[in-house]
Amino acid sequence: ERFPAVDLFAKVVRLFKEDLIDKGIRMICPTKCNAELEADRQMLEQVMINLVKNSMEALRNREDPEIELSCFRDADDHICLSVRDNGEGIQGDKLEQVFVPFFTTREEGSGIGLSLCKQIVRSHKGRTHIESVPGEGTRVVLTL
Repeated sequence: ERFPAVDLFAKVVRLFKEDLIDKGIRMICPTKCNAELEADRQMLEQVMINLVKNSMEALRNREDPEIELSCFRDADDHICLSVRDNGEGIQGDKLEQVFVPFFTTREEGSGIGLSLCKQIVRSHKGRTHIESVPGEGTRVVLTL
């Protein structure tokens, strides 16, 4: 199905709005992104929901918690969706394992989320990339 990327962002923001307000998290979301996605809308929503949930977890002890959703095109003109937070970040040795099924850095985590996200993106012939700086935050980029 074809749909605007901004619709995906708007839905995710709507779903988390009260939770974000309760936790004092600032959500930055593009209102202008003319990218049209050709994808299973519900599956991509699930990916974005999982990424935002992870970001919210990482922001637990931050003074100015912030999540930024963005949309851009890479050098090869692929559409990229990004979720960035200014949370605790992920240590380098753990960063390589975050997409491994059942690997988790949290006591209450199942370790399924990111590996499922990667599978969904892969099923759309896309790629998932994560970069993180401990103490500064994490950014996950989906290239579709």
